[in-house]
Amino acid sequence: MHRTILVAAGENRPLHDAFALGVALARPRGAEVVLVHADIGGSRAIPDELVGLARDAPVDVPARAISVGAATITAALHRAVTEEHAEMLVVGTSHLGRVLRAVRGDIALGVVRDAPCAIAAAPLGYAAAVPKEPRVVGVAWDGSTEAGEALEWAVQLAERTGGGVEIVQVLGGADDEAAARVRLERLRRAAEERVPATIDLRHGHVADALAGAGGLDLLVMGSRRRGPIERVVLGSVSADVLHRAHCPVVVLPRGVYAPVETLA
Repeated sequence: MHRTILVAAGENRPLHDAFALGVALARPRGAEVVLVHADIGGSRAIPDELVGLARDAPVDVPARAISVGAATITAALHRAVTEEHAEMLVVGTSHLGRVLRAVRGDIALGVVRDAPCAIAAAPLGYAAAVPKEPRVVGVAWDGSTEAGEALEWAVQLAERTGGGVEIVQVLGGADDEAAARVRLERLRRAAEERVPATIDLRHGHVADALAGAGGLDLLVMGSRRRGPIERVVLGSVSADVLHRAHCPVVVLPRGVYAPVETLA
């Protein structure tokens, strides 16, 4: 099946970070990377920087650049996701700060309304760190169906990269740590039938603990709401983690990828 990962064009450095993450995620999934210029002025011209990035992409990752015209950036990215049947939209994290301050009118996870695709955010400076295929894939676990779907997606990615998964759960003060550890061990054993797997049980504020998780090449989170992506980003812990995490983050809207049966 043809797979497409969109990269939202923006300022120079965040664009390169987002493109590098798009390539790193496209390679193991056999996907094409499409750089998207949101053309609000109506010229439909593709910026030279996007053309150059697509031209210089690794030979094993197909890449091209497009310009999509619309009245707003929101509408342009929505149109691109729909027309390209994209499975993921990748942005740089510098875009997220503006979206968290003002919901409308910017390139970020909150601007694509009703798009049934995942969102990935590249931390600032990601491109300069010589990105590689994600081999240590963290999964934020909270016992929900959405977390189960995220775990299945992460396992599938680890199978393609030859990597492993780390199941991360954050406990509050009233949670039973012993019971949580038993549940995580069950999940770990199930995952380890396919890829190497470990667990990481943390305490404290969920967003702080997840954003500070170290040693990960990628963190995958399930979204409790499928529907407007702006709700996925702005309505929960996802917003904080996406903006502050030290590693790239992928948010999966419910039901987008996972098969009916998951490891959960």
